[in-house]
Amino acid sequence: MIQDSKPVILAVDDAPANLDVLIGLLNDQYKVKVATSGDNALKLATAGSPPDLILLDILMPEMDGIEVCRALKEHRHLRDVPVIFISSLEEVDDKIKAFTTGGVDYVTKPFQPEELLARVNTHLTLRKVQKQLEEHNDHLDELVRRKSKELAEAHDRLELVARTKGEFLKLISHELRTPANGILGVAEVVIKSCAESEDVIALRPYFEESRDRMISVLDDSLLLAEVDFSQKDFKTVPVPLSEILAEAFRTSSGFAREQEVETGSMPFCNADVDGDAGLFKMSLTALAMTAVVFTDPGKSVSVRCIDGATTVTLVMESSGRILDEKTIEGFFDLSSSVRSSTQAEVLGLKPVVAERVISLYGGFVQLRNNDDKGIAINITMKKSLA
Repeated sequence: MIQDSKPVILAVDDAPANLDVLIGLLNDQYKVKVATSGDNALKLATAGSPPDLILLDILMPEMDGIEVCRALKEHRHLRDVPVIFISSLEEVDDKIKAFTTGGVDYVTKPFQPEELLARVNTHLTLRKVQKQLEEHNDHLDELVRRKSKELAEAHDRLELVARTKGEFLKLISHELRTPANGILGVAEVVIKSCAESEDVIALRPYFEESRDRMISVLDDSLLLAEVDFSQKDFKTVPVPLSEILAEAFRTSSGFAREQEVETGSMPFCNADVDGDAGLFKMSLTALAMTAVVFTDPGKSVSVRCIDGATTVTLVMESSGRILDEKTIEGFFDLSSSVRSSTQAEVLGLKPVVAERVISLYGGFVQLRNNDDKGIAINITMKKSLA
């Protein structure tokens, strides 16, 4: 840190009388060291702490002021010390040489005492500010290094947590599937072995629906773990959007009929998108089913395509049911319970997985109210550049 003691000035001149003048002028405000040669000046400057400022004559025997300044600027501890040349040389070339060597100012002899004092004070102030900035920058550099290390460590911990969470989810999904398959298999055998009765006939649809939902949740959980936490690289190829959109709506048509909902004609989206055809088909199917559950019976889901320069957006619009803002904000959040309080409860994790898959390939899904007509699902996907 910069001390409060008097600044140290090194005055260099081969004429003792000139040094006496400088000492008399500066001694009240500053601690003055003197040197009568260039060699002696370099020894004093490198002994102990560097001076705060150097007043340097040019015309000296053996080593002149220009050579001394050049040597100072080559020394790593002295290169930032301000040097003010004091010389009887008045030619422009001499001044240019002094400045290009590293001098910060040039005072010609004979000088006015007040002028020299003002220049000395100015350059000492500038040097003080420079040191403060250097210390501040050093502090910031250290802070940045420390924070960068902390962030790197935090990132490593998060990666470990994510990896562990993913492995746990996959393990749970896999381990649940084995006993679940056994339970479901036994239950199915029991139901089939029962004599036909009103109770059995009534229970069978509930069993089949519960079985299908359980298997669907297990499958979706496993895929979600892979998408969110797996380190594996998912396939990325150009995928014809119109083809997978048509396949998705064909797949979801049975579900739509069960809900007594019509699906409008499919738009032709003349674009390829980057991703995996199977994952995209699954995602668009799930999002189409989401639009279906928010459509009133007897009404239809419409789809349109917005073709942009680098992206293409599918807009699936339902008819009839709107959502509150809390539900819209948390709808694709895995930990949120808002889906279970809506018609989308029957879809389980499918909407969440669909949103994650679209995001995996650089797109995004937005759920919004379409005025008071119903909800709209905007699915934006990156166009293939291939």
